[in-house]
Amino acid sequence: MKSTRRTVVLAALMMVQVAGAGPITLGNLLAYRADGNGAPVGNDAAIVRIDEYTLSGTLVQTITLPYTGSGILLTGSGTATSEGKLTISPNGRWVGLAGYNAPENTAGVASASGIDRTIARIDTTDGSFDVSTSGPLNTGYNNARAAVFDNSGSNIWAALHGSGSAYGLMYLTLGQTSQGTMLTASPINTRGVRIFGGQLYEWGDAVDNYGIFQVGTGLPTSGPVTLNGLPGLTGDQNLDSYGFFMADLDSSVPGYDTLWMAREQQGVSKYSLVSGTWTLNGTIDPGTVYHIDGWVNPDKSVTLAIVDGGGGNNRIALLTDTTGYNGSFSGTFSTLVTAGTYSRFSGLVFVVPEPNVVGLGALGMGVVAMLRRRFRRA
Repeated sequence: MKSTRRTVVLAALMMVQVAGAGPITLGNLLAYRADGNGAPVGNDAAIVRIDEYTLSGTLVQTITLPYTGSGILLTGSGTATSEGKLTISPNGRWVGLAGYNAPENTAGVASASGIDRTIARIDTTDGSFDVSTSGPLNTGYNNARAAVFDNSGSNIWAALHGSGSAYGLMYLTLGQTSQGTMLTASPINTRGVRIFGGQLYEWGDAVDNYGIFQVGTGLPTSGPVTLNGLPGLTGDQNLDSYGFFMADLDSSVPGYDTLWMAREQQGVSKYSLVSGTWTLNGTIDPGTVYHIDGWVNPDKSVTLAIVDGGGGNNRIALLTDTTGYNGSFSGTFSTLVTAGTYSRFSGLVFVVPEPNVVGLGALGMGVVAMLRRRFRRA
């Protein structure tokens, strides 16, 4: 079986759009896994595998990005905790990630000279992926961190950290092979990007970029635009943000009103929007937390998934927050799965539409029905 799978992957390397293992099931969890291929992960280029899990921890399938051969590749640094963030388009169809057009075992891949960046788009309807967006997409050499697509699957916003005068928060289009459009007036050390409610957000942990920010208005495609910090969630280096998820839990508060932040050394913190300011509701510290995502259940409890630990054989853990808007955050994260001796989880995402999109169309209605059935069985 392993030999057959390897043959299929290698035969497809000359293509930029490649068939994956199969459709990805709505409601399942995707995890980015840096695979050392039988050796401990290091700062050289690791194989990137996207694992699909049920919420009971059953592995459904693995999609392996191309890592050898003459076609476009996508590998990742085996040890960089700021890399490997998975995102999903608001409609729940397109999964985005960023990496390097470099073969497995390329030394110091994040900072090595002359290595192009690659952005992958995975289609959840059939598991296929597109790696045509590849080239000198930014200037300088540093970690390729994250990319998010809009509902069309053609527009891309990327956190491509580098150096020089054009790096950080970039806008590109599918298939672009040249430098992206810089969205900020000066280079910004951006750790990740997300879309909620038709608004682009970025987060970071550097001077002038501590915390979570709205990027201009809507989904900007040209710059410079203003970064608008979320009140209560910016300007403090102790925030140490590594990602966030937000939801609308209270109909009396306009828009998104509850947010959970991955804070590396501090754990997971919950905030509620009270009188226009994001107010801390408590922190649960399961260890070092490097990414977070969630979904809103039919009863408005929220299931959270995190990547806990930055080294090999780290874990994905789950917790369901039943405390609601402005409720005191408590509970224990339970292990769903561990990465394995020669692998490391880096990012994850639930395969569901954005919370406020659920119910607006056929895809959303299907998710609602599926979640109701799962909730009742539980």
